[in-house]
Amino acid sequence: MSSRFFKHGSDSEEESDYEDDDENEGVEATAQTSGSRYLQTNASDSDDSDGQKRVVRSAKDKRFEEMTATIDQMKNAMKINDWVSLIESFDKINKQLEKVMRATESDKVPTAYIKALVMLDDFLNQALGNKETKKKMSSSNAKALNSMKQKLKKNNKQYEALIDKYRANPESADEESTEEEDEESEFEEDPDNIRIGAGSDNDEDDV
Repeated sequence: MSSRFFKHGSDSEEESDYEDDDENEGVEATAQTSGSRYLQTNASDSDDSDGQKRVVRSAKDKRFEEMTATIDQMKNAMKINDWVSLIESFDKINKQLEKVMRATESDKVPTAYIKALVMLDDFLNQALGNKETKKKMSSSNAKALNSMKQKLKKNNKQYEALIDKYRANPESADEESTEEEDEESEFEEDPDNIRIGAGSDNDEDDV
């Protein structure tokens, strides 16, 4: 009888030890799972933050690149005296101007846009003064030329002061445009530095 009792007792002890091991393994597994979830959450938050910064920067760059590409299209159209393409590009660049202003959150008109207006105005006056070229134009091209004359005159009235300023000193205007782009680039990269600087000031005050 006693041997049977001891045998049952040993079985119960083994079962108890087995249950304890299972519980410990469960606790460790839970801790590892929650820890990995925490790391994944932090990593995803960091990725989202970096992604948002990249999106903001790329949105501004994209709008300026689109405007620059349109200006290049205008130059190519001028080489072949294609006023149909020019008037399409003119309408496009005016729409892009609104997008650039929204992306930069600024009321300042980009110098590149003013420069394009001056370039287009000079080419228009040259075309209107060349009677032989006008005679050789197709009806659709001549119609686009006359339409551009009206559109450009109406459009340039609201930028008259900026156009006059650019014509008076184009080199200075180009330098100003380069400085604006540099300042914008610094502003995009500085927020982290600004926050770090603010934190260091507070630490100094606490000391």
